[in-house]
This record gives sequence, C-alpha cells and structure tokens, in this order.
Amino acid sequence: MREEKPNSPIEGTPTVLTETELSERWKMSIRTLQFWRYRKTGPKYIKIHGRAVRYPMDAILAYEAEAGIEPLDALKGNGHQHLASDFPQRSVIESSV
Repeated sequence: MREEKPNSPIEGTPTVLTETELSERWKMSIRTLQFWRYRKTGPKYIKIHGRAVRYPMDAILAYEAEAGIEPLDALKGNGHQHLASDFPQRSVIESSV
C-alpha cells in the first residue's frame, strides 16, 4: 500500500490521493474523475511534472463536506456506497468578481 506521511492531518490517512485511490474511495470510475478535470468540476487537484494527478486530502474533505457526504466514509469502511451521481458538479475555477 502507500506510505503514510508523518504529518498527515488525520493520523493514518495520506495527505494526497491518486485518481485510482480517489475513485476507489468514492466508488466511481477513473474516467469520471478525468471527465470532471476536463470540465473543470469536481474536487481541486494538483499535477506533478505536468502529468501525475494528485488530490490533496483537504480538497477531498472540503468537497465531501460541500456535497453533504460524511467525511472518510470509504476509509472507515462503514459500508456506505457512493455513486458518481451522488456528487454535485461544481467548478474549481474561482471568479475574481
């Protein structure tokens, strides 16, 4: 599995997730996350060297809170199943108005 960061905001959780890890957490396809990035919706993400996509845990938790999802459902293993349609589409681009 992946190595845990010593300064994780919540002990035992990584500070970033790959698109594969996030798709498993939210029980949705990787293609959905890719489509959201293309449409500039979904949770904020970062690109490393212009290629590797990572989702910061604080952005994931903020998106889950905004969507009304109990934080860390997938990591707790409490049996909740989320579908891609459960998540609202929102733009990650902030207006300067």
